[in-house]
Amino acid sequence: MRHEHPIKILRYSAKNLWLLIFPLLRGLQLYPLHLVNPMEWLRGAWFDLLVAAMILGFGGLRWFFCSFAFQENCIRFQSGILMRHETEIPCANITVATEEHAFYLRPLRAVRVRIYTAAGQFPETDVQILMRKHDLLEMKHLIPLMRPISARPQQYRTNWLFLFLFSVLFSSSFSGAAYAAAVMIQGGRITRDLLTELQLEELFWDVTDQAAYYLNGIPLVIVALGVLIFASWCISFFANLLNYGNFSLHPGKQHVSIRAGLLTKRLHHIRSGTVNYTDIRQNLIMKLFHMMSVHINCPGYGSNRTVLPVLLPLLSRSQFQNVPKALIPYQIPQKQDPKTVSFRAPRIKSLWLYIWQPTLLLAGVCLLTLGLRILFPLFDRIIVPIGLMLLIPCAWLLIIRLISLFTTKIRWDDTAIYMQYSNGMTFHTILAKWEQLVQIELRQTPGQRRMGVCHITVFFNSRTPTRHTLRAMPLAAAQALLTQAQHRKHFESL
Repeated sequence: MRHEHPIKILRYSAKNLWLLIFPLLRGLQLYPLHLVNPMEWLRGAWFDLLVAAMILGFGGLRWFFCSFAFQENCIRFQSGILMRHETEIPCANITVATEEHAFYLRPLRAVRVRIYTAAGQFPETDVQILMRKHDLLEMKHLIPLMRPISARPQQYRTNWLFLFLFSVLFSSSFSGAAYAAAVMIQGGRITRDLLTELQLEELFWDVTDQAAYYLNGIPLVIVALGVLIFASWCISFFANLLNYGNFSLHPGKQHVSIRAGLLTKRLHHIRSGTVNYTDIRQNLIMKLFHMMSVHINCPGYGSNRTVLPVLLPLLSRSQFQNVPKALIPYQIPQKQDPKTVSFRAPRIKSLWLYIWQPTLLLAGVCLLTLGLRILFPLFDRIIVPIGLMLLIPCAWLLIIRLISLFTTKIRWDDTAIYMQYSNGMTFHTILAKWEQLVQIELRQTPGQRRMGVCHITVFFNSRTPTRHTLRAMPLAAAQALLTQAQHRKHFESL
């Protein structure tokens, strides 16, 4: 059995050790650096140092009782001091193996390895090991999935312009705020102390005051809100740029390797045949310029919320047509094929079913803004800009729903299912084999019953259930889809 890298001791001790670091450092700052005062500081801080040593000792004990071993057919990981816990994963069941070469671990020749399987209902890592670099090299030599692809006739690299555009198009203030919130929650008191030491709050208000000076006439509250939204978007943008910089894809016979990352370099080994479905995503701007981003649903890939399950970050429609079958083994069913069945939403009947939500949101924001202006006329300069800021995403969603009315469709043949729909601010194109279909739900209101339409929700095989909903589809489409699914199930059971 092997032990993890000794740096893991700090990881086991970090949550408690950081509580003492800052008081010790602040106490040290009270004394000038010469030979007498450090002794006085030691006499006052001996108890904190003793507690810190005990915390480190407990972390070292946990590290000593954690061990791992790997062979050509399985990986074993043991942990626990009093109650031992052992995990054994057959290598044939591994769907994704990820290597994370973090910038702060590379000088220590340490690497974090995550092993994923299709077991379980939650997107958690089955085994996570912080190992030495030479242990990783032996592991890659033994485990077939992690062996380097020797012959690489095709490598797909995304140029920096497309990566920049990808980071811009897939960044949002909401995701940036989620990044910041995750850091605050996971870091806890450590992060709050660091923010205090760096005086980021004072910096935020200095930037806000400078912006308000140049934007004369705009209330300070509105400027502060705009600065906060822009800062959140910048966090998301730089996070995407750091996560997907130097993106390259290397297809092999047994697996596909994906390299990405600037500071933290990640290498994902994805076993061929474990992809549940392909998800082609577009926002409104990408839709207008015929650009797309190809994502995949595979147990383990993209389980980390900060990393999207990207197969090809950004490409045009013509480039997608030239993607080889090694990456997407099933092609889109062609409408001209006599075996293909195709349905789309009736455009006139379904118009209100597509636009009622953003329309009501627009009307609600307008009425709320008007009412607040009447009730609080002194705050008119604040209410109107905030109302306009709320109107923009509502109008954006209305445009997306109108385009979705003309593009929502479902198509299938004997091998694959093809779906186009929108969810929130994103257009999705799903391509999956029939074998991955696990559930079909039909929802119909009394009004939809009179119009002869219904909502079709499809679930594919996935570690985390994801709803793929086609709005206001004709009943004939639902009946044909159910008939085909039952026929496939009966045929496979024979």
